[in-house]
Amino acid sequence: MAAIKEPWGLSVLGAGSVSAEPRLAHVDLAVDLLAPTPKAAYAEAGAAVTRLREVLREHGVPDSDVSGSRLQLTSQYKGYGAERSFLGYACVATYTVRTEALAGLELLIEDAVTAGANRVDAVRFEVDDKPAMRDEARRRAVAAAPRQAEAVSYKQIRAHETQVNRG
Repeated sequence: MAAIKEPWGLSVLGAGSVSAEPRLAHVDLAVDLLAPTPKAAYAEAGAAVTRLREVLREHGVPDSDVSGSRLQLTSQYKGYGAERSFLGYACVATYTVRTEALAGLELLIEDAVTAGANRVDAVRFEVDDKPAMRDEARRRAVAAAPRQAEAVSYKQIRAHETQVNRG
């Protein structure tokens, strides 16, 4: 049996893509403040959270579309070593808000910030049916692969065969 000196083959890839207008947004908001005592930090954060929830309801966002808060309280300092000084207690409450009202998204964010959400950590847009879109992209990729294979020049294949046979 003859050994293959230089194995070769042909690999093709097919690519397929689909696009769609986003139908909803997820907005990550946070109330992030500093107060001299834990009690004051919790009180200020609680007031800001109450205002934030009211604003979201005014924008038609149901409570079920607002994630539960992750509440965090930490001591904050400035400087290092002998220069280190206590600043206060940072209280952070974070929420993710889901909304389909994309036309009013900018105003919703502005009103949330006015109400006390002083951080907008992310805005993510999504489409309705990602699995169906992925399936369609795969179908398009599979259909594109044979076209890629046909595009390979037979001249290139013959040149490679000639090169291998001379070896």
